[in-house]
This record gives sequence, structure tokens and C-alpha cells, in this order.
Amino acid sequence: MVRHVAIAVGFALVAACFTNGGQPSDAGADASDVTVLGEPAALFAKNCALGGCHVGADAPFHLDLSPNAFYASLVGVASSEGAGILRVKPGFATDTQSWLLCKVDPECAVIGQHMPLGGSGLASDDIATLRAWVASLPPDDAGPPPGSIDTTPPTFAGASSATPGPSSITLAWSPATDDTTPQPEIVYGIYEATTSHGEDLGAPIAFTPPGATSFAVGPLAPSTTYYFIVLAYDWAHNDDGLDLEISATTPPTVDATKPTFAGATGAVTKSPGSVAVSWAAASDDVSQAAAISYMVYASSKSGGEDFQSPDAVTVAGATSATLTDLGGDTLYYFVVRAKDQAGNVDANTIEITATTTHVGFTSDVAPIFAQACTASYCHAGANAAESIDLSSTKLAHAALVGVPSTQCNGLSLAEPHEPNASYLLQKLRGHGSCFIGWQMPEQATPLTAAQIDLVSAWIGKGARLD
Repeated sequence: MVRHVAIAVGFALVAACFTNGGQPSDAGADASDVTVLGEPAALFAKNCALGGCHVGADAPFHLDLSPNAFYASLVGVASSEGAGILRVKPGFATDTQSWLLCKVDPECAVIGQHMPLGGSGLASDDIATLRAWVASLPPDDAGPPPGSIDTTPPTFAGASSATPGPSSITLAWSPATDDTTPQPEIVYGIYEATTSHGEDLGAPIAFTPPGATSFAVGPLAPSTTYYFIVLAYDWAHNDDGLDLEISATTPPTVDATKPTFAGATGAVTKSPGSVAVSWAAASDDVSQAAAISYMVYASSKSGGEDFQSPDAVTVAGATSATLTDLGGDTLYYFVVRAKDQAGNVDANTIEITATTTHVGFTSDVAPIFAQACTASYCHAGANAAESIDLSSTKLAHAALVGVPSTQCNGLSLAEPHEPNASYLLQKLRGHGSCFIGWQMPEQATPLTAAQIDLVSAWIGKGARLD
């Protein structure tokens, strides 16, 4: 089999640094010149605690640089910006190995901004002091284990059965488990071949809906043996890697008949950004009702549904689905179509409508940011982290809408009408296609699902300043 990249992971890679991989010529000090804790502690206290920014439990990025806490916050701790790099790697005083040194070195290309924010940066003697301190640390002093990036794959036993039917094979498995992703949120990649171990693990034929424990593959040729591998994926797109193969042979009969389905029957607004759509179960000449899945299409104009790209796909047997990441205060049109095990889809165009509830930036969204994200001046004032000042309505809007993310190339923090292309939502949820670092707000209670829905609905509505 061929194993490429099982799924594209959008982690922002660390930019190259330009300090020749070693200490600069002006380092001027070695480890013996530094009081191991005294001088770094004084530097951090003087330069990094402005407005209480990097002090205490609410410090940005969990980075408390007060005298009694800076060591535990830095040494052996994973950087929340540089994927796979420690803030301070003991004994390795280069920008490419200890992210702290890159953040204070004006010649090093960083994600975000150089530290400390504001002013002219650290003096060359101060940078040399930090390099000497890092170099003086015993290389085996690992410190706390890295914890900002999820690299642990799900635990999964693979597909347990493959049941053939006319023009189809239905795969089934026991649900996977994961250390961070809830079981109902785990998705599964389906890989297919007509020769044993011929699956291309870089090209799944499908991903299942979250939480699925079966999947019907079709249409397939009659009287043909097919081989499958099913892999479990968590929120960070780690896969279990088991590569357990299972096979089945389709019968000579063919199923080419579409299900009989009356379309959507109800649509109820659940929140500013979500609508629950319902229907009565379809019937089919081959597939049982419990084996029929459904595709839901949404549009903000009648007849505007894109039937090549469903907005939601259900597990088999479902009779409702809740669509999220919709825009607030918007009239939506929905169409639902039924799909049998052989992949036959009915062609109804029956529309049903619902209007999402109002959401305003000034009244609903800005107050969330002001309350949750400005503690200890983290996202407030001239030294706001990542230059994202959320302390007022106008400043927050200007800092978010259309502003490129520094951690995820190609995504804006808030892209109007596109919640799924807005990195802000990944940071608030703590997961996503290129989530990196810590869930926001840091070291504080995460936003509730209702609060995140308000932010998403505001973006979906157009991210307007209203």
C-alpha cells in the first residue's frame, strides 16, 4: 500500500531563523557569567511584566514570567507558536531550538511579533544574558512535558466487518477513543483498493460523519473483491495508523434504484447560528431505512443549493440534522436528499425555510471579548498580545475582520460570511484544521457553546460592525 499524508494538516510551520544556528558574535558571556536564576529573573521582571501582562494565572500563553514562575513556564515547555519547538530547550541556546531566543532576536523570523511588545526590544547584552542562561541549563533538564499541541492518535481497532450487498459493501467498526476528542466527534477515513494492500492512504474515498460506526461504500462493480482500511481521526487530524485491512466480494446483482423520499418536512431555528432540519425516513427496494443516509443542503436564496457539495451528511438512519456555522438574522432554504447503500440518491428539490435569530457585534459579540479576553491586559492596550486589542467595539472589529492569522497561513481571524475559514473560531474552540497553541482565552474558562455560536453567527452574517 502507499502511505502519503493521510489528511492535509494545516499547522502553520515555523519560519526559518537566521542566526547561523549558534550564538551571535556579540554574545559576550558564557554560562559562568550568569547567575542562573537571578539575571534572567530580573530581565523578565523589568521587560515582560508591563501592565501585569506576563504575570499570574491569567498571563498570555500560560507564560508567567514572575521570579518564582518563569522557569516552570519556559524550560521544557512546548511553544504555542513554533510547532514542535520548546520555549527553552535546556543547553541549546540557538533561535531554532529555543523559541524564546527567536522571539527576542530581531533577526529571527517569528510567528506573531518579537518580544517584548513596544519599545526597541531587548539590548544585545540582555539577549546575550538569556543565551548564556539557556546554554548553562543541563541538557537532560527536560522540565514539564510539552502540552500545547495534540500529537496523540486515537485508539482504534479498525474495521470489524464488511457486508456485501447489491452494488455496495457496508463497513462497520467499534468506536475509537481519544485523549482530547470526544467519541461522537471522531471521524473515520475510508480507503479502498481492488488488490490486497493496494490502498492509497493519502487518498481516502470518503470521510464519515462524526461519530459514525458504519459506512456504505457504493456504487461498486458486481462480482468484484474490494479491500478496505478504516482509520480514525481526532480533531488534530492524528490518525490511529493501524492499517488493518478487511475485504468482501460484491454479488452479481446490481442496485440502480433511487430511494423513495418525500424530502424535508421541518426546519426549526435553534440559535443565531444553527437550524435543526427534520424529515420522515425514506424507503428503498434494497436498503433498509436504518441503512439510508441523508445529505442536507443550505442556501440563503431559493434554488441556490449546491447539490455537488452538501452542507451536512448524516449517519445512516438519521431523521434530523442540525446545521451550524450559519449566519445570524438570515432566511435560509434547505433541501434534504436520501442516499441508499449503493450510492443512489433521490433528486427531490423540496425546499423548507427557517430564519436564524439576530446577532449584533456591538450588542452580542464585543461584550464577550471585553469580558473574557482582556484580563491582565492580555488583549488590551498598546501591548496587546498579537496586536489584537479587543478592549473596545471598534478596536476589536478592526483587529479581527479580514486580518490574516499569524498562526494559520491562508486564513483570516474573521472572514466575512465564512465561519469555516475564520481562525478565530478554531482558537475559541480549541481545535480545527490548523489550530496551534492554546485554546482562547488562555488559563481561563473557555467560552460556552452559546457564546461561540454568537461569534460564528456574527461572522456568517458578514462580520459587520453593527
